[in-house]
Amino acid sequence: MGAFKKDISSSVKRRSTTSYTIVCKRVSRSANYTFGLFPDQTKNKFTDCILEIKHEVWSPIKLLFNIRVLLSNDDAESRFLRGSGAKYLSVEELKKIELFDFSSLHPSEFEQYKHHYFSLNCEQCFYLEEKIRRKGSFKILPSLEGQEKRVLEAVS
Repeated sequence: MGAFKKDISSSVKRRSTTSYTIVCKRVSRSANYTFGLFPDQTKNKFTDCILEIKHEVWSPIKLLFNIRVLLSNDDAESRFLRGSGAKYLSVEELKKIELFDFSSLHPSEFEQYKHHYFSLNCEQCFYLEEKIRRKGSFKILPSLEGQEKRVLEAVS
């Protein structure tokens, strides 16, 4: 979680830019906790150790919220991190993930999350992510009919 705190404060200094992309560390202990927004202007500075994630329909903040609720926890770490020495996220495994629209199931929490994220209040972001997981949203998901289930397009 420390990486997220550091990354959020260095990437989202102000809301002056309206164009963001989602990135995460591909190689890192607890890489599944490093999903965050970066201004699009920084795209050309990425290395092969950084994954860029896009979605054709959802806004970057909506996608980030849904990804972090699903993947920023210990269960996801044991399922998606590979490697015996240096841990890494598998691009192929990320592409297979079925994301759900937690932001539509929990609109109030999503609005709070957006406010806290852009206010650099990481602790409240973590709290809201965990709150959604504790609600058991995974068991009451609406049908994704008409939506692409595998929504991640990871680009290294």
